[in-house]
Amino acid sequence: MSKIWRFCLAFTITALAIAVSSRYVAICQEPGAAKTSTFMRLKLEPMKGVLEGIALADFAMITKNAGTIRNLMLDEGWMVKQTEDYRRQSDEFRKVVDQLRVAADAKNIDGATLAYVQMTLRCVQCHQSLRK
Repeated sequence: MSKIWRFCLAFTITALAIAVSSRYVAICQEPGAAKTSTFMRLKLEPMKGVLEGIALADFAMITKNAGTIRNLMLDEGWMVKQTEDYRRQSDEFRKVVDQLRVAADAKNIDGATLAYVQMTLRCVQCHQSLRK
C-alpha cells in the first residue's frame, strides 16, 4: 500500500473517531444520558458474549450471556421510555432472548444464530425508534 493511501486511511479513521466521540460527548451531556449510556454499554457486553459463544459453538457461554441479558431486562434502567411502543419492542426482544436460551439448551447452533440475528435486529429497530 502506498504512503498516500496509508495517510488517507489514517486520516479517515482519525476523522471518523473524532466525529463519533464528539457525538458521544453531546449525547452524554443530555440530562440522564450518562446513566442510560452506561446501561446501554452494560447490555452490549453479553450480546458480544452470545456472538462469541455462537462462533465457538459454546452453548454454555450462549446460555450464560442470554441469562445475563434476561436479568438486565429486569433492571429499572431497561425501560428507557414509558411508552406502549417501547414496551412492545421490549416484549418482542424478551421473546427472542428466550428463544436463544431454548436453542442453546437444545445445542441448536442454527436456532441460536437465528435468535442472535433477530436480537440484533430488535436492538437496531429500537434504537432507531429512540432516536426519532
